[in-house]
Amino acid sequence: MRRRPIVDHVKTAGQVVAVVLLVAYVVLLLHKGSVDISSLAKAHPGDEFWLALGRHVLRILGGG
Repeated sequence: MRRRPIVDHVKTAGQVVAVVLLVAYVVLLLHKGSVDISSLAKAHPGDEFWLALGRHVLRILGGG
């Protein structure tokens, strides 16, 4: 049986770390988004929420 070089193990470990970090980043974004939308819904109840959400999204896209 042929042994795999250490470089292959390092590449595999790097890929595992990259996937874990990517999943953590997506979870962080989803959590922050849910917190932002939740606080926005509390501050602007009813029909005002959708207008406030639109302004919030446009502000984020505008870099502010």
